[in-house]
Amino acid sequence: MDSGASKTVDFLGPPPQTGSLSPAGQKLMFLATTSLAAIVTWGSAANYAAARKQCQSACKASITFGAIVWVLSLLPLLGNFGLGRGTLTRTGAFTHGRESLLVAAVLLFWVPTVGMIASPQTPGRALTQWAAWIGLFAAVGALVKAAHTRKEEDQPSPVPVDFDEEDLVYG
Repeated sequence: MDSGASKTVDFLGPPPQTGSLSPAGQKLMFLATTSLAAIVTWGSAANYAAARKQCQSACKASITFGAIVWVLSLLPLLGNFGLGRGTLTRTGAFTHGRESLLVAAVLLFWVPTVGMIASPQTPGRALTQWAAWIGLFAAVGALVKAAHTRKEEDQPSPVPVDFDEEDLVYG
């Protein structure tokens, strides 16, 4: 029980019934926040373009990158929803490693979006800028938690595969 592997697993994933979210749960919360921020920035830029009847390059880029980030952040959320319902498994196409790459792509597309929205040349409201920065911090948090869940996937399970609890209970 004093092995380094079990300490790593205990550190990365809190034991059940503690009242705190696991790294996987925190990752999903960060991704949901990023998705909501992408909707706000995308919708705000589209609303501005519709109201002014014009859309310059920064406006077009905000709409495009916001839509891309929204789709990319929605994919892991829908995949984990499928895991919860039992229609998907962590083998094959939806491993923690591939999910980490999706989260990295979210961050990769979100950084230029924040740069465009936060620039003084881009017209917009304070809410859009707040949403962009909150989305950036949430995307960074999601990437960190995706790395934690990927690390947990590589750790050996503390419970053997052939463990039979009935031997201990009824033994």
